Amino acid sequence: MTAGKAVLVVLDDVWSLEEVEPFRMSPGRSQLLYTTRDRGLAGSLGAESFDVGVLGKKQAREFLAR
Repeated sequence: MTAGKAVLVVLDDVWSLEEVEPFRMSPGRSQLLYTTRDRGLAGSLGAESFDVGVLGKKQAREFLAR
C-alpha cells in the first residue's frame, strides 16, 4: 500500500513492542515516529531515542521538522 511512497506514521502513547511491530517498515523514504513513556522500548526496536518531555506547539513543529 505504501510501496514507493514517502509516508510518516505517528503512533502516540505506545506501551509495548507488539503495538509497534505491525507498523515497522523497511528502510527508505518512509519513517515511523512513536511516543512512549517506556524508555526501554527504543532499545528493543533498535530505534533512536529522544527525551523531549512536553513540548509547546512551536517546539513540536521544530522537532518534527528535524
